[in-house]
Amino acid sequence: MIGFDLSATGSHGFKFSSSAWTEGDIWIANALKVVPKNPLKKAQGALVEGIEGQFKKIGQNMFWTYVINFGMNLHLTVKGDFSFMYKFQTSKPSEQIARELLQIIEDQDEDMGDQVTIHFANCFKNFQLHVFNQDTSDLKLTIDIDL
Repeated sequence: MIGFDLSATGSHGFKFSSSAWTEGDIWIANALKVVPKNPLKKAQGALVEGIEGQFKKIGQNMFWTYVINFGMNLHLTVKGDFSFMYKFQTSKPSEQIARELLQIIEDQDEDMGDQVTIHFANCFKNFQLHVFNQDTSDLKLTIDIDL
């Protein structure tokens, strides 16, 4: 199993920290391969694919809800195993933000898996709640991801 740490700081004293172990294909699928002549092997494989599919759906839903549709001007800096900056602008339609941001993430050396995506989006949700009643004219958020 592989873990990751995600920490963030931002405007108005925002601090966020999250870490998790990720399982995914790394060990679940490999563990099923070593089970000798198990009649449920195909069913177990389908179950694993179903579970992984649900994590993907959750991550995509959270990413669109809390990141793409953030709804405020924000200067985002991501560092660590990912390295990029992005400026969210309320004047941009969400489809444009999605294209730009997803392309930047796709161009990174590392893959942002489902678990990291979920925690990344959760950080945005917490940041939005933190700054909701504050001055939102010059928001900054720095996220450090260590895979």
